[in-house]
Amino acid sequence: MRIYYFAHSTKAPSLRYRGKYLLEEVKHRFGIEYAILYPTGYSFVRILSLIFQLLIRRDNKNIYIIQKVSLPGLYFNVLTFIVKRVEKSVYDIDDAMYEIRNKNVVDYLITHCKGVTVGSENLKRYCQARNPNTFLLTTALPCPYTVKFSKNKLFTIGWIGLYTAQEHQENLKMLFFPLLKNFILPIRFVLVGITSDKAEREVREYFKASPYIELSIIRNIDWENEDEINAALTRFDVGVMPLVDTVINRSKSAFKLKQYLACGVPALTSDVGDNSQFIKDGENGFLCKTEADWIRYITYFSNIKNNEYQQFARKSHSGFLTSDFNMTKNARLFENFIKQL
Repeated sequence: MRIYYFAHSTKAPSLRYRGKYLLEEVKHRFGIEYAILYPTGYSFVRILSLIFQLLIRRDNKNIYIIQKVSLPGLYFNVLTFIVKRVEKSVYDIDDAMYEIRNKNVVDYLITHCKGVTVGSENLKRYCQARNPNTFLLTTALPCPYTVKFSKNKLFTIGWIGLYTAQEHQENLKMLFFPLLKNFILPIRFVLVGITSDKAEREVREYFKASPYIELSIIRNIDWENEDEINAALTRFDVGVMPLVDTVINRSKSAFKLKQYLACGVPALTSDVGDNSQFIKDGENGFLCKTEADWIRYITYFSNIKNNEYQQFARKSHSGFLTSDFNMTKNARLFENFIKQL
């Protein structure tokens, strides 16, 4: 058995965590070979070769995974042909692509693939209504080498993500920036993921009149270097994931939370979507339902002693080690799913 993985892009985070890292772990643990194919010229040569083989003979043995493809066009047309010529096809999504892109394309792949893997409970409900063979495979991370041990002298809050994404800016600007701006506790705020001078200027301008906020912006991080990402995360004392309650946000897989917790960083997050599946109040962070909650828990973490903070850090990381979003356990779950196709 071999896995053919058809990526929807060449650099998306989901390609790394639900594709490259997961498939490498599956190969390491279970000896299953794989090939990742992209919507690019070089990959299309390989895809054409695969199509030629499928024209001659249907494939009832190998696994064909279509990752997040959600727009019409040549790539979609090629994949629909492949789905018709193979026995074991899987559509994989970790975002509400039926809201973000072309619903007809997404629904076609959900209904015509033999199975569907999804990244959240909300996605599972949507897909299961269209394909009963839907499996919740939460997005997982490799175990980090760098783990948080103690609290900084200057209490530090952090956020990580692609700041260019409109929904990320909305979550920060609507929910988090306004309450942080008015804090009267000394806080360092670290933003990881701003890439443009314009965006950095805007954020610095927003906070320049806040005497208690020390702003630190980490730009141009190498998103494919897990050690570099984790080194940035362990600068945080608390990681935040504010979310406006929308259909798209309810379908997210709480990935930022997982990044924080894997590194032993307690988290504060909106009580939206799958976030409540990963945060245990008072153990690895807190769910924030109101602005008052955000203020209360930021103040709490700012004031706690280092020995109490260390207990949070240990529980956060140890919870990751036994969780479904640990890549090793996640690979076992994935292998069990594909064996049943």
